[in-house]
Amino acid sequence: MSEIEFLSSAYGRHFARGQKNVTFAGSPQRCLHRFLIQEGTELFVAEQIRPSQAVRRQEIGHILHGLRQSGLAVTAYLETQEGGYVACTGPDFWQITPFVKSQPLVRPDYVFDAWRGEALADFLLQLAAVRVDPLQEPRFSLRAYIVSLLEKMARNEPDLWQRVQPFFSFIDELLQISEQTASVFSHGDFHPLNILWGQTGIAGVIDWEFCGYKCQMYDVANLVGCIGIEHPDFLEEQLVQSFLDRLGQSGYAHDLVRKLPLLMLSLRFAWLSEWLRARDKDMIELELAYMDFLCQNSSRLGEKWGLWG
Repeated sequence: MSEIEFLSSAYGRHFARGQKNVTFAGSPQRCLHRFLIQEGTELFVAEQIRPSQAVRRQEIGHILHGLRQSGLAVTAYLETQEGGYVACTGPDFWQITPFVKSQPLVRPDYVFDAWRGEALADFLLQLAAVRVDPLQEPRFSLRAYIVSLLEKMARNEPDLWQRVQPFFSFIDELLQISEQTASVFSHGDFHPLNILWGQTGIAGVIDWEFCGYKCQMYDVANLVGCIGIEHPDFLEEQLVQSFLDRLGQSGYAHDLVRKLPLLMLSLRFAWLSEWLRARDKDMIELELAYMDFLCQNSSRLGEKWGLWG
């Protein structure tokens, strides 16, 4: 049985191969491979996932289905004939999502679009208002994650450990405080490249692999931090300012918002870990320079964004 025949049977549809050489949004590393399929004029993305991903993806499928029913712009997985969100044939596991046509994100021009910042803030406010059933895992502890990373670095990369230890000392008190604050269901990798953009708003939000209950400001800090690493000047352009203004008007995470620059610095440890895994020396050096920038400019950025008022 071919892949298409299996998928058609598993989903109770009549799929056919779609056009080749399609550019897909989102990280290709989240699956083994993917391709376009269609049923009539409807287009879908078929992804073959790793066996180790199946249980987690099934759980995410339930979550995205609920978010979609609540009116959020998410690309939810299709439901199989058996009522799940992962189809299995022997050792192979599959998922299907609708193919959402979107506008390319023009870099760096997008950082000057205030409407994008407002749309991103509105999405997070919607997400915070939706009740998501507890996951089969505890709330993510950013401090525990960083401490574990530093222990590994001390053993395997002692020179690098010496360079980042001052950053941890700078944020440790905040991390301990944030562990005690309210949590909110979070995307976990919220940044402009994980958004399917329409002409004037968000057409879909993708790549929910790291979703879960986290500190209220987790998605905020990740988004702003990812914009800033493209160039620190972008932190002072219209997208970031409109994003923070919109959140500020709502009173979102008021107790933590003033600490945003330090929370951004905290989350850069996760990105540093990615570059270490990839052994990408250039990105490691860029990340360290950016972490130093955030450390040196946290007060100035807070004043610029109006977080102290």
